[in-house]
Amino acid sequence: MLARGVSFRGLPGGKPTETYAFPGPWPQARPLRLRIEEGNGPPVWRGLVDRELTVFLPKATFATVRMSCHVHRDDLTTFHQWRLLTGSTRWNDPTTGLPPQKREELTDAAADGENWLLTPWVELTLVHAVEKPLERPVIGDLTFRRRAEETFVYLGGSVRNHARSTGRVDVDATWQEWIDDVTQDAPERVTVHAHVGDFTYTPTATTRFREYFHPDITRRTELITRRGPDNPGPTGQGWSVPSTRRPEPPELSHLVPTSTWEREVDHERHRVTRTRHRAGVRAYLKRPWYSSGDDEMLAVVLDPGAAPGPYLPDHLVNRYARDPLWSDATASPLLTPANFPNAAATATDRALAELVDGRQVTAAVAAFTPRYDESLRLWYCDIDVSLGELADDTAYFPYLRLALARYQPHSIDPLHLSKVTTAEFTQLVPRPTATGTTTPDGKIQLELTGPVATNSLGERAGAGLPGVAASRRVRATFQRRELAASDLAWTDVGPPVELGCAARDGGFVWTGLLTPRPHPWRR
Repeated sequence: MLARGVSFRGLPGGKPTETYAFPGPWPQARPLRLRIEEGNGPPVWRGLVDRELTVFLPKATFATVRMSCHVHRDDLTTFHQWRLLTGSTRWNDPTTGLPPQKREELTDAAADGENWLLTPWVELTLVHAVEKPLERPVIGDLTFRRRAEETFVYLGGSVRNHARSTGRVDVDATWQEWIDDVTQDAPERVTVHAHVGDFTYTPTATTRFREYFHPDITRRTELITRRGPDNPGPTGQGWSVPSTRRPEPPELSHLVPTSTWEREVDHERHRVTRTRHRAGVRAYLKRPWYSSGDDEMLAVVLDPGAAPGPYLPDHLVNRYARDPLWSDATASPLLTPANFPNAAATATDRALAELVDGRQVTAAVAAFTPRYDESLRLWYCDIDVSLGELADDTAYFPYLRLALARYQPHSIDPLHLSKVTTAEFTQLVPRPTATGTTTPDGKIQLELTGPVATNSLGERAGAGLPGVAASRRVRATFQRRELAASDLAWTDVGPPVELGCAARDGGFVWTGLLTPRPHPWRR
């Protein structure tokens, strides 16, 4: 009955204390309406007719306001507590009491509702609720901490979000991996839990104001959440969670020498030149693969050479040798990762799974990504070998003995390599060049050059041309294949022609004149 209006302390943008009168005297006094709008600035009072107080509040902002009644100064004496205060010595003593200015200040504050003993206040929380967080959450750089044999990982990092409007951030991890089930015809790419994988993390923020909205809104996730951008890691290929155990040793099926061909055509001279370049070997691997998860590779284990540590036994590292049947004087190079030009990855100082003299040793590796051969149902890796500029020009059927291991580049140290599997010796093909020139009378002048070496028969014949000529016989034969036949259905056409050996430009060349046989359907 004594309240003349309402008093607010702490209104956003307002004075320390704001008072607003009720329209009309008691009992005709009517309440006012409090309205919240987005923005900043002082409160706006729309008079005694509208009876509306507008308070400006930014989005996703809380404000706690103390609300109490304010009374007329003349009505303060109605309160017994006020009479006790104003009748005390502290209030009235001319020497030790309050000065008149302070008494006037306390009277105004009490009338404005600031004296809790007279007009107790209640706290009113103003909320500018938003359906969705105001900003998209963003995941920063991540770290992964694991130890050997652990099946879990400690994930660390940061998520930037709009804290005032976000009540929760959910982080989803998505990834894909290979599953190589040997009972199936081929491996498949699936989305399942992995030992190690490339993960993309996506944050989703949920509003912190869901209790202020109707269930028809909050039950629809898309209305109250804001999805952040995917974080696929610094390379864009996903965050790699490191493996905590060594891969299984590779199971080798067989090796096949590989080569590439270069063809040149000189139309003016009616000449065709073909050169076979040494590529290396293709290693076929038995299933299954990916024993340590995605990104598992096949590594060629290489001798580190002069690196400190115990000597590495032959069965643990790659070996290169000359064919003992031929007197090939090419120096055997110490192969390094640089000798494998098509390696998908290289590394040094990788710890081997095997101990040497009771000590852990390291080696260099050249790693290759396996591919799947659906016809053979085997994995394979093409391992190109470059012996160096000098050795590539002179080496004659050199032997290569590969030391192979599975390699997981995303592993904790020192668990990158499996135990080593030693392959059989494989001979690398030399690099010959064959040139065919059409003569005016329709014949073909054939020349063959390339690396040479003498065998025991050649050594008996003597050095130089006699020895080289006695070491081998070179024959050339025309062959034909029907268009619809397979690439293995070539058949000889006519007798072979033996090529003669001659010295040329510090090397040797085999030459001969071939007479093409006409096709049966030609006249």
